[in-house]
Amino acid sequence: PTPIVPNQATTICSGTSPNFVPTNNPPTTIVPAGTTYTWANPVVTGGITGGSAQAVPQTSVNQTLINPTNTAQTATYTVTPIGPNCTGATFQLVVTVNPKPLVPAQATTVCSGVALNFTPTNNPPATIVPAGTLYTWTDPVVTGGITGGSAQAVPQTSVNQTLTNPTNIAQTATYTVTPIGPNCTGATFQLVVTVNPT
Repeated sequence: PTPIVPNQATTICSGTSPNFVPTNNPPTTIVPAGTTYTWANPVVTGGITGGSAQAVPQTSVNQTLINPTNTAQTATYTVTPIGPNCTGATFQLVVTVNPKPLVPAQATTVCSGVALNFTPTNNPPATIVPAGTLYTWTDPVVTGGITGGSAQAVPQTSVNQTLTNPTNIAQTATYTVTPIGPNCTGATFQLVVTVNPT
């Protein structure tokens, strides 16, 4: 049999691999056992990195792709399926790479008794905040007996709590925050809130 693979599409999160293998589904898709794949450099949008040509046959299309923007981008591979005895025609594999929130440590300042309403600012490539990103967080670690902080397991549009500093000097509340994008969840980051006394 000669491999026959129509154009394919798959979706991943930034920082992961498609690890893509076509599914045998005759007569439209024929994938003989032992089929391997080579491919050309992918054509990318949005500056996706991590893709490269592969001349050595592989068991899957498997590369870690990074999307440096806050919107979905694509990497389009031209793939050659190589059966155990016969080589098939090339097909296109379009990989949609959804952005993953990427937020370095943050800091902000509020006055005691004034609501904190903190949202990271999108600033690729160091800070990636897809539209619609929500946040959960753990109990803050506080100094000086700050009150009003608590964990939040239900995703929120911002870190929004009213912190009270019962002293006459600045104190801090340090949150560990998880950014949850529409399609991908990012690594946690720390938010240090300086609470000035009122």
